[in-house]
Amino acid sequence: IKAVVHATVAGTVASWYFLSPHVPPSPTKRALRRAVTTLFGSLCLGALLASSLQTTRVLSRVASRHAPCGAGVRSGCLCVLGFVDVLLRFCNEYAYTQVALYGKTFTRASRDTWTLLVHHSGVEALLQRDLVASALSLGCAAGGLACAALCGMWGRAAFGAGSALWWQAQLAGFAI
Repeated sequence: IKAVVHATVAGTVASWYFLSPHVPPSPTKRALRRAVTTLFGSLCLGALLASSLQTTRVLSRVASRHAPCGAGVRSGCLCVLGFVDVLLRFCNEYAYTQVALYGKTFTRASRDTWTLLVHHSGVEALLQRDLVASALSLGCAAGGLACAALCGMWGRAAFGAGSALWWQAQLAGFAI
């Protein structure tokens, strides 16, 4: 479902971007129809690869708990699988976009994405994307903690320290 939505959005944006003065009627409907008919096999292949790798990660995590080998070997293997998983997800996003825009097969789009990553400093883009996501997550957590602190102080002043409502206000403030 995620791949179909991604291809639909990419197709809609591409219709608007490339055909701007003469956008065909119902570009989203056309992109959705194309995603669930012509491009569906390529999208399913990408989803199959991603889910197979995630299943492998889960199975190796479970097997590593019962394995007699050292903790360093287990951690190293899980780290490599985690890196490959992140790289595959990153490549899948761009491959899905190429499938939606140009109608390429998934294998061809993946090769083109890999070429783009390797020859045009895409590793820097991967690291930059990861750093930006970490910074945004940290900012969201800090904002939530600040809001929780303010709501907690307000709740304690409004309801009193003996009431149980002030910590509920604090939890609500963090969720907001």
